[in-house]
Amino acid sequence: GLATLPIAVLAAEERDCGRHVAFAEIQRTCGGRLGRVIMTAHELVDGEPAGKASNENFAVREVYKALMEEGLDPFEVMVTIADADSILSPTYLAHVEHAYRSEPDGRRLIYKGPLNVYRNFAEANLLVQCMELTRCHTDAFHGLFTVPYPYSNYSLSLGFACEIGFWTPDVMPEDIHTANKAMVNSFGSRVTVTIPAVICNDLVAGVCDRYAQAKRHQWGSVTEIAWVLTLLKDTNLRFPAWWAVFSSESGRAGSLPGAVMCLVGLVLQILIAIALAVHGSKYALPSNATFALGVLGAGAVLQWACFWVAEIIWWNTVMCQFPIERPSVCRWLLIFVAMPVANAINIVLFFILPTFHALYHAAFISSSLKYVTAPKGDAARLRVPSSLPPM
Repeated sequence: GLATLPIAVLAAEERDCGRHVAFAEIQRTCGGRLGRVIMTAHELVDGEPAGKASNENFAVREVYKALMEEGLDPFEVMVTIADADSILSPTYLAHVEHAYRSEPDGRRLIYKGPLNVYRNFAEANLLVQCMELTRCHTDAFHGLFTVPYPYSNYSLSLGFACEIGFWTPDVMPEDIHTANKAMVNSFGSRVTVTIPAVICNDLVAGVCDRYAQAKRHQWGSVTEIAWVLTLLKDTNLRFPAWWAVFSSESGRAGSLPGAVMCLVGLVLQILIAIALAVHGSKYALPSNATFALGVLGAGAVLQWACFWVAEIIWWNTVMCQFPIERPSVCRWLLIFVAMPVANAINIVLFFILPTFHALYHAAFISSSLKYVTAPKGDAARLRVPSSLPPM
């Protein structure tokens, strides 16, 4: 359990006319389980872009001032960022506190659970279902030596948030940027701690809407690698620390260097496939090449089997605590059969194309991209247009 009841902060915008209704509903449904409920109303100043980063930057600064006036230690206050569609595991906050206390010094670390957007999984397009299965699986079962990054939902101490300058209002990938700023603050050290508790979110069900979200994500990758490169020129950060941040960002899933390498790999695969199709009948493959291809094929089959065993266990254990819209058995069979082809399409449709679309936008259209919230769940069905960021 928690040492004290949590404080809920609704980080609203002044222009959001429905914020008072949402605040009253939070008070009505959760009031008994919270120590306090606070609402901040962020009014955009001239030149300040609308978006999640500017919203939470304002809200956490207001909370910081209020709690400091009460004499609290900011490094003993944990801030958890969650979107409006987030459903927290009942044990999430307890796991964060446990991880914080278990570290030799947990004050300057970021805590995150596995990425999960399965809440409205059944209503998604087949391509989107295959992509989100792969994306969430990769984050939940990440490699032991990969550097984890927070996505959408994460926690850090209030004192650490203040130390790194809170959030940068004009940065779209506020989660990635916060992690990279934390690494700079820690001389390139690894700063993200994974915890075994999930925050479940909605996915964007339609292909066109998901592409718009992917472009926004990849816009963040373009701006983030540009920011990392400027660190070397415009700051006094030493090269080893800069290289650690650069390597981490470059190796992150969805990064700009990753998209370039993915495109190069795709082109090479196509050229090899064409060469084999044209000349394969004329020349027999060497025995060692045939053996290597057999080993690669067996490895792919084993990886495929491990993927589905892990997902079956995950869906029937961890995800039972959430009100997920589950697809039918027939739909699961279709996903199983279609996923190899769908994944190949998704790499191009939701990774390579949005990345170079974002690059084109930055080079020839504008140095900024309007923050448009992609429709999720009920909002997607109702098709309620909104440019407001998640609260």
